[in-house]
Amino acid sequence: MAFPFTSKKSVSPIVSAIFLMGIMLVAITATVTLIYPNLVKLEDEQRLSTTTTQFSQLDQILQSLMDQGEGATTSKPFSLDQSALYADNTSTMELRFTYDATAFSKSAIINYSRLVTKIPIRSDVISPGEKEYFKGIQNQNFFALNSSTLGFYPWAIINATRPVAQDTHANISFSYRPKFFANFEGTTLVLKIIFVIFRFTGERFTSSSEPVISYTYQGLIANQTQMFDGSQFFPAGGTLTVTLTTTLSDGSPPFIEIPFKYGASSFYLKTEVSFHQFTVHIP
Repeated sequence: MAFPFTSKKSVSPIVSAIFLMGIMLVAITATVTLIYPNLVKLEDEQRLSTTTTQFSQLDQILQSLMDQGEGATTSKPFSLDQSALYADNTSTMELRFTYDATAFSKSAIINYSRLVTKIPIRSDVISPGEKEYFKGIQNQNFFALNSSTLGFYPWAIINATRPVAQDTHANISFSYRPKFFANFEGTTLVLKIIFVIFRFTGERFTSSSEPVISYTYQGLIANQTQMFDGSQFFPAGGTLTVTLTTTLSDGSPPFIEIPFKYGASSFYLKTEVSFHQFTVHIP
């Protein structure tokens, strides 16, 4: 006599159910394996895009404050989305003048202030040790006075770096490169260089909220210490080159720009250095 629990008819549905469950688990696992990394990357891209967009908007705001004049101020919330916002007062920029005909070289170190967000990165949207420029790029000539090619390059630099030793985060920074203007006064080449510097009150804010950051334009202030006063003579036959090497405090590799070249007849050199100053209050 056959017992009910040994019936093939009663066993087949159970086996089929187990088989179907196995197929479903494999399908779910495969789907998660394929889709989840893309979801993580999409989230990282969104956070990266949000931060760079806010810095681009900040550039427009600061330009507007410059147009309004000294004392102009404004406040704006900054969406952090699990990021940290901090002030960089320790990065530096080396400004170097060289003249190849006489092996002349002179340099100065200038503070390079930046506003930085440290955002979590879990995907390869920015690889460890990689650098990306969302506005402003490296190794570019601003202009060459003895050339027919002239170019315009963004004044603002939005730079994303992912340190090798800290590959779960990326640093998105906002700063300005200097502007160069040149004209002749007789036989003297007058080179005007304008920097933007941030003076921070407060250093760091970490939250998932939207802190309100205030910005005040302190005006265009001339530097009293000039690198050249018009007495430095450069004979004909060489090219004057001004090179910027910016070393960042977060350990990212320095980037180099060649913003100015001039080669023609003999000339004297005079520099006039000015600073746009902003006070940035981080709560």
